[in-house]
Amino acid sequence: QVEPERGRVLEAINSMTSLDEVLRMILGLICNQLQVQACWCELANGTRLGDPAPDDGSALLVRRDIYSGAGERLGALVLAGADVYHSHAGDVLEMGTSLAALAIDTRRLYETLVHRSQYDQLTNAANRFLLETRLEETLAQASRTRSRFALVYIDLDQFKRVNDLYGHRVGDLFLQQVTQRLSERLRSVDTLARVGGDEFVALIPVAHSREEVEEIAQRLMRAFDEPFEIEAYSVRGSASCGIAIYPEDGQTKDELQRVADRAMYARKAG
Repeated sequence: QVEPERGRVLEAINSMTSLDEVLRMILGLICNQLQVQACWCELANGTRLGDPAPDDGSALLVRRDIYSGAGERLGALVLAGADVYHSHAGDVLEMGTSLAALAIDTRRLYETLVHRSQYDQLTNAANRFLLETRLEETLAQASRTRSRFALVYIDLDQFKRVNDLYGHRVGDLFLQQVTQRLSERLRSVDTLARVGGDEFVALIPVAHSREEVEEIAQRLMRAFDEPFEIEAYSVRGSASCGIAIYPEDGQTKDELQRVADRAMYARKAG
């Protein structure tokens, strides 16, 4: 009876089944095998899953910690009931903690891979792939609702000079601080993406007027008003920006990107 249930749990771990659901399947397996009164999982982040026993001290408890493959404590499985000290309980708990550790480690790895595929590793801004995805979604939504959205292209001025004067380490820290300042000047619904070494794009999914977008662009440019304090250096920076608004400046994402890009370089040249 154990192997078919264990097999179903392993299939769930390797699928898109949520972690909570997988852990509940593991708890169900343990309860079925041991016929305990209560069985639950306590994760290290404070989450509790399952059916805990009344907290009155009357129940006999067995607790088995869950450890990741790297040795990090992830939580614990807890059993309560008269039969928790049965000789079979240790083997079942060992299987349960192993499955729980595998489930948590697998989900963490998946989430890490997803994050790396969507976000810039240096600045943690969205990358080009995630920007394109959100731009397509925004374009489809705006087309259905006949609403406006905007792109703001941002190119740092003389970024190579920062690297040449202070070194690449300071240059990387400078990019991180720039990203933080730009992000602080955007709304939670907006997306800031790093699309090149010193190029950023802000996707503004709700834009009621050109004046509003220009005000946002000016707010982003004010991120460079104060110097960036990096280690022992005070680094001055500046940037040029260009905007494009749907549908006035383009009907497709390629048209909008070209308009914003040209406007940015025209401002830089001017």
